[in-house]
Amino acid sequence: MKTVKYILSIIFVAFLMNACNNGIDDITQVNPGADETAPSISIVYPTEGTEIKVFEDVTSIEIEIKVTDDIEIKDIKVQMDGNQIALFDSFTDYRIAIEKFTFDNLTDGDHKLTVVATDLEGKTTTKEVNFKKSPPYIPMFDGEVFYMP
Repeated sequence: MKTVKYILSIIFVAFLMNACNNGIDDITQVNPGADETAPSISIVYPTEGTEIKVFEDVTSIEIEIKVTDDIEIKDIKVQMDGNQIALFDSFTDYRIAIEKFTFDNLTDGDHKLTVVATDLEGKTTTKEVNFKKSPPYIPMFDGEVFYMP
């Protein structure tokens, strides 16, 4: 019985090794062509004019962006009110990047989110959205529990 298992194991391994080489085309490199366009940016959230209303003075916001390029994306810089909050320079798909991250220090007031995408040729695209975080609601009357404007 041991001999039969041993022989079947050898046959199975030989079959697997042979199967890996038959019927598979070699991968050949294809020239991608010239880089004709700058990257395209889509800011999924926050959108232009979004108003965030929460009970906290400082809150977090989930930011989602999508960047595409015809050849390859080099990096994506994300800024909030002129300060860089994120840098992405490593991508699973080199032509499409969908990035989602949380910014934890959003204060009351008007804000400008700026996304700058650069491709390998150095072509740059910038997109901005303006949004607002409203201050938390302050009760107008003593003992107020619920207010509906």
